Amino acid sequence: MTKKVTRKRVKNLSIRITREGEVLVTAPIGMPDEYINAFLQKKRGWIEKHRAEMLEKSKLRPHEYVSGEMLRVLGEPYTLHVLEGKMPKAELRGGELVLTVRPGSTPEQREAVLIEFYRAILTPIAEEYLELWEERTGLRCREWHTKKMKTRWGSCNVPERRIWLSVYLAAEPREFISKVVLHELAHIRYPGHGADFKAFMSENWNKYV
Repeated sequence: MTKKVTRKRVKNLSIRITREGEVLVTAPIGMPDEYINAFLQKKRGWIEKHRAEMLEKSKLRPHEYVSGEMLRVLGEPYTLHVLEGKMPKAELRGGELVLTVRPGSTPEQREAVLIEFYRAILTPIAEEYLELWEERTGLRCREWHTKKMKTRWGSCNVPERRIWLSVYLAAEPREFISKVVLHELAHIRYPGHGADFKAFMSENWNKYV
């Protein structure tokens, strides 16, 4: 199990699993290594379960953006079919996601076309869930945006009440998008991931879903 420990001025120890299966640990500055290792051992079952889920999802993310690779749109798998043309675009055709790119395009340029396709799908869905959870929780963000983020699903600038969502959320099921939106909105009231934050998430998610 690959792990990376970062010490910050925080009160509680937290764990995050990246899409590549790396375990990122954030710990208080003075916390002993022995305590961290014991905590990770206690959470080993949870960690391995979520690592397996993230690694399985990573198989459905294209790497070179060539025909035959698999990717997902709102949780459903599609085969990537790459065509060359003058107008870059992406569209679903049956069980394929057809990516039209300019001749000689690089993987980065192909990914940029996919990102805009994902953004177009995600924006109205995220807006729908944001309005829904704002009404249910009474919390309000000042503004929200989407951007390319590969190591996290979202982030919240608490003082500015600004939420950022990863465009790659468009690959996930709608229910997952809804939970991420609630998660980031909850940070406006609870900046960390402590007991109050978890109770708030559990209460609202279980109440309405």
